[in-house]
Amino acid sequence: RGLGRGDIAPEEVDFYKKKKMWDPYFDKFLYKCKFHCCPGCKGWALSPYISAPAQKAKILHFNGRLKPSHSKRRDLKKVTPPKQDMSEEERAAREQR
Repeated sequence: RGLGRGDIAPEEVDFYKKKKMWDPYFDKFLYKCKFHCCPGCKGWALSPYISAPAQKAKILHFNGRLKPSHSKRRDLKKVTPPKQDMSEEERAAREQR
């Protein structure tokens, strides 16, 4: 499955964990999708989508709505996890990024 999606299935996370490709650091970013989920995924899928092996890929394909060309350039610093007590508005906005 390609990059650029807004959410990830719990089965995908389990697959990455079984293959030892999932860093526990990623768990700090995931929340149950609540606002901008795929059809039928509310409360089941996790947001945001994280591609654990992306740093090893030779080609990245963004087939979802979240394309790098649609946002500003990102810094190369390590991304910090979101705060645990986000408001509903902050969570909704975060699911759209």
